[in-house]
Amino acid sequence: MGRRRVVVVAALLALSLCAVHAHAADAHVTGDLQRQVYVPGSGFTTQYLGSYDHTAGFSGDGVHFDEVIIEEQSGIHLEADSYGGPGFVQAHTYAGWNRQVSSQNSVAYTLTATSHVETTFDDLLISSSGSSPTVMTSIHFHLSGAQTVGSFLGSEGTSAQTSYVVSVEPLGAFGFFAQGGLGSTNGDTPQVYTVSGTPIDSPIFGGTFTTAPFSAPVNTPFSVTFSLNTTAEVSGSNKDDFILYANNDFGSTLSFVTDGPVFDLSEGYTADSASANIADNAFTFVPEPERGPLAALLTLSGIPRTRRGRGGRLESTRI
Repeated sequence: MGRRRVVVVAALLALSLCAVHAHAADAHVTGDLQRQVYVPGSGFTTQYLGSYDHTAGFSGDGVHFDEVIIEEQSGIHLEADSYGGPGFVQAHTYAGWNRQVSSQNSVAYTLTATSHVETTFDDLLISSSGSSPTVMTSIHFHLSGAQTVGSFLGSEGTSAQTSYVVSVEPLGAFGFFAQGGLGSTNGDTPQVYTVSGTPIDSPIFGGTFTTAPFSAPVNTPFSVTFSLNTTAEVSGSNKDDFILYANNDFGSTLSFVTDGPVFDLSEGYTADSASANIADNAFTFVPEPERGPLAALLTLSGIPRTRRGRGGRLESTRI
C-alpha cells in the first residue's frame, strides 16, 4: 500500500471574531515535518512533507493545529501538534521509522518533526488601592512533559532524540528559560541533556516552577508570554531493518499554577486576567475542547508512543 497522508486536522476552535470585542490573547502555532536524504556521492536532499503556520487572537477557546504524515510502505510516521489556550500552551512531536526490509544501497535518512506555540496574554492586571505604581513579584507555573526515544545498533549507526525550549516572559523579558532534551545513539541508554537555562533532569517530569522576580505595573495592564517548542528526530540507513522512535510530549501543558496564587503578592494586592482565566490571583484550568480521537487515525504497528490524556495521565500505546 502506498503513501497515506492524514492532512492537517487544522481545527481553529471557536475564535471570537466579534468586531466590538478586542482579543485579549494572541496565539501563534507552527509545525513542520520533513525528511532529509543523504546519498553518497550526491549529497543531501530535504523533502518537506507537511507544515502549518497560523496566528490568531482569541477570547475563550484557543487555537489548535496539527499535522500527521504516515507512509505505510516505508514505515515512516511523523506528527506535530500545537495549542495555545486560556492560561496554558501545549505541544507534541513524534518521529518514528519502522523499517522491516534492509537494502544494499547506502542511503541515510533523517526524519524531523517540530512544533511551536507562543501565546501572549496582554490583559494581566495587578490591582491595589495603594499609591505605589509598581510591585516586585514572581509568577508560579506548572510545567510537565514526557520524552521517550529508542535507537538501534545498526551497521551504519542510528540515532533518536528529542529537544525542547520553554520560556515564560513577563513584560517581554525572560522570567524562566529551559532548553534541553533526550538522546540515544546506536541503541545506547537514553541520556537527558541540558543546553541552557534551568536543568530538567528527568525525561518524564512535572512540577511547579517560579520565574525570577520582576517589577510589574500596578493598576495598569501588562503582558505575559508562554513559549514552547518541541522537536523529535530519528536517523538511520536503509541498509538495516529496525524500529526508531522519538516522542516529545508536552501535551499536559505549560500553565499558570492551579493549586495556589499565580503571583507572589502581599496583602492588599490581587491579580486578574480574562484571557488567562485568572480571577483574584487564582487560575482556573479549562481543558481544550475534545476534537475527536486523533490516535484512531494513526495505525503503524510496532512503534511505541506515549501521549498524555486530557487530565495529564500518561497513556502508552502501540500503533
